[in-house]
Amino acid sequence: MTSQMWDARALRKLLYLVPVLNLYLGAYELARISQRHTHQSNVDLKGFGSIVVHADSLPPASRRHIR
Repeated sequence: MTSQMWDARALRKLLYLVPVLNLYLGAYELARISQRHTHQSNVDLKGFGSIVVHADSLPPASRRHIR
């Protein structure tokens, strides 16, 4: 991800800091994430180039930095 893509994604995630709205968004996002086979949130699907990766699915040399 480029720096611009990361910044745009982070700005969208700031909505989770708004009281009461964060409860609705959090519940909605969790429901949507569990329904998708990619397990991506709406923010991630907006074309920011982010993907969900399970650490065990990567080769050992590629997953050293994942925690």
